[in-house]
Amino acid sequence: MVCGSRRLTQALGRMDQLISIYLGKGCFLLHPSSMYDEFGPWIAHQPGLGVSGGAPDEVLGQLILLARAYSNNGTPVENPRGGVSFPLGKFAGISSWGTLNRNSPIMAQVIFSGAGTSLIKNVRDRGGYSPDMANAEQLGLVPGLSFLGSAVRRILSAA
Repeated sequence: MVCGSRRLTQALGRMDQLISIYLGKGCFLLHPSSMYDEFGPWIAHQPGLGVSGGAPDEVLGQLILLARAYSNNGTPVENPRGGVSFPLGKFAGISSWGTLNRNSPIMAQVIFSGAGTSLIKNVRDRGGYSPDMANAEQLGLVPGLSFLGSAVRRILSAA
């Protein structure tokens, strides 16, 4: 899955790490994305992570930081074109990316860069998801785990 990050890059400048988060069937599903060369797109890859929607904000924040450890800008990771296999969705009883997209009208992206951490709400449209840059949030250089988890939960609960 290729992340629609061209508009994000234009609006935010350099992105160092990118995490996408969905809320599907009561579970948060996360995956890192990496850019494999200076000009390429951000591509979703393993590991896919999941946690119950009832998990504490701090746990959601910890998973976001765990996924961040696997996101790279210009540094290839193993099997870069392999994508996120869908055992990720089986955690939430979702069988495919298409099902996840149909059941998740909003996707959140957490972007880490030298300028700080940004949270972008993405709204499903006919071609996937489009970033809502008017409602982008700056979360500071190093947001606390509970603050990060709470901000993501708020964005995804607004569906």
